[in-house]
Amino acid sequence: MSVTSSVAVIDIGSTRIRYGPATREGPVTVETEPTDPMRLTAQLVDIVDRLRTQSPGTIRHVSVSTTGLVDAERGVIDEFDTADGETIHDIPVAAAMKDAFGLPTAVENDCTAAAIGEDTFGSGFRSDTVVHVTFGTGIGAGVVIDGTPVRGEEGYAAEVGLVPIVADGDLSSTGVRGAWEAYCSGRGIPQFARHLLATDDRSSMLRSMDEVSAPDVFAAADDGDEFAGDVLDRVARYNAAGIGAIANMFNPGIITLGGSSRSKTPTGSWMGSTATWTSTSSPTRRSSSSRVWARTSNCTAGRRRSSVRTRAHPWRSRSATDPAWSRRERCKSNFIARRLRDPSPTYPRLTNQD
Repeated sequence: MSVTSSVAVIDIGSTRIRYGPATREGPVTVETEPTDPMRLTAQLVDIVDRLRTQSPGTIRHVSVSTTGLVDAERGVIDEFDTADGETIHDIPVAAAMKDAFGLPTAVENDCTAAAIGEDTFGSGFRSDTVVHVTFGTGIGAGVVIDGTPVRGEEGYAAEVGLVPIVADGDLSSTGVRGAWEAYCSGRGIPQFARHLLATDDRSSMLRSMDEVSAPDVFAAADDGDEFAGDVLDRVARYNAAGIGAIANMFNPGIITLGGSSRSKTPTGSWMGSTATWTSTSSPTRRSSSSRVWARTSNCTAGRRRSSVRTRAHPWRSRSATDPAWSRRERCKSNFIARRLRDPSPTYPRLTNQD
């Protein structure tokens, strides 16, 4: 790829959109703005139009990852869940980009996109089966087996947030009682805390809050609130059940965790710090977020053999002549090289001629 070629990279969340021009070496700059779900197509066209003027090179492709259900072949967001709980159907992203700019566009579910990234450039580089779990407003996952994303019959595979982890649970998500994301997601944790407050007589600083958020629960636990700490202990056990179920379903070589549900503590992600963890790791920080991860890790240790890691490693440059490389790594490296040389309709790739 020449230095004059760039990709418009856009990540759509329920509340915010992150975007920027990117090259093969990575993103040049990343900007954010609130998501406007009622005019999402027009908003994306405006973003790409701005990037075409700001990019250091010519924008030749558009790559979009998004929350919700995606038809990757048609480049359509089939179902987009807003932060207010509404669902918008059939958003023709690829068609809008083609009409406005004549640009090829890849549209992918954000969890699947993250799994592809982990499989190609991150912690899953050594594994044949990679699962990436995202904790955000809900809980989702992407699964990549032998370099190919698992999509299911209609492209809706790996909706793990709807896996029941509480038998006959009082809380539900999209009609599924006891669903994992009803208890452990960014929207589920405060819902779970409010549900327990109604039947628990203990004092808690959460009672004085008009609106409780996931960061509020973690901040209260960090300040020694016993009730909030107990809520997070239960969240950790439910996370362990969910991750254990994923391990049993897919027998992955590695499970990576990420997402945007964050505490107000310096550790960042509420599933743990930015370090790499395995089932035998012990957290070095004692904030509520690391305690949740430690509890989750300990609970899942007896259920699986897969490694569980939080967040991705940066791209690791390796030499094909490195004696530490295994045959599997060499084969995977060759596969990646072929995939870059031979673009598919679903994943347009920049070539040296661009």
